[in-house]
Amino acid sequence: MRQRADRRDEADRLKEEAEAEFWRAIDVLRQRYHGAQTDIVQVTQYTRDHIAKQSKRYAADPQDGDNGDQR
Repeated sequence: MRQRADRRDEADRLKEEAEAEFWRAIDVLRQRYHGAQTDIVQVTQYTRDHIAKQSKRYAADPQDGDNGDQR
């Protein structure tokens, strides 16, 4: 049972890292040019509001120990 819990924890950690990396990349892209956020909305099917919130959530500097997670 312990191994299963460890694997689940590792999977959760990897998922969170991937999600953070994705939203940081989206944030960089959305600041590239005027209209970029509209293009991102069309490609990802996320709302503008969701994109802005997730970009803000994951924009925290990982060096300060806060990943911006406000769940």
